[in-house]
Order: sequence, then structure tokens, then C-alpha cells
Amino acid sequence: MATIYSEFLLQKFVNEFQETEKVCPDLSLLTNFKEICNILQNKKFSRQHLIDMKDDLHEINDALVERIGLAEDRRGKRKALSIHSGKELWHFYKTRHRLCAKLQKMEAVEGEVSW
Repeated sequence: MATIYSEFLLQKFVNEFQETEKVCPDLSLLTNFKEICNILQNKKFSRQHLIDMKDDLHEINDALVERIGLAEDRRGKRKALSIHSGKELWHFYKTRHRLCAKLQKMEAVEGEVSW
């Protein structure tokens, strides 16, 4: 059951990212999400690795939803300039750091890569 749930989280992220990439190409941290998406699509993870990655997949999905929400808020406020407050920049930095850590963790997992 845990494997199925982890696979669901993986597919949810991949599908949501692909849809978001088409709709919102100026999404902040897009390259980080794209790298993670490529790893998740190209690597075949074992059941145990998927179960171990469940929390990471949750955090990645949450970060993507948060980025989408912030992009919609900025678009709703019609901020034409790309000037961010110090608080927003700090949040970008922390989120990017967490995503990079997750990416390195996924790259380190021994699995079959089907390029």
C-alpha cells in the first residue's frame, strides 16, 4: 500500500509539473523542479526506495503547489516588475536549498536509469 501511495505522489508531481510548465513558464525555481522531474521520470526506483522517498515526495509536491500559489498571487496583484521583497528572496533561497538536497538524495539512489 505504501508503494502505491509513493507511486501516486511521484506521478502527481510529474503530471502537475508538466501542466504547470506549459501554463506558467516563468515559475520561480522552474529549473530545480525540472531536474527533479527528469530524475523521477528516468530512474526506476525499487519499492523500498519509493517507500523511503515518500516524505521527500510530499515536500516536493508541497513546494510546487506553494510556488504555483505565489506565482498566481503575483499575477493577481499585477506586479509588472520582478522585484521581490527580502522575505520572498529568503523563502526562495530556503526552498531552493531544500529542493537541491532532495535532488542530490534522489541522484544518489541506486536504480536503473533508462535514458
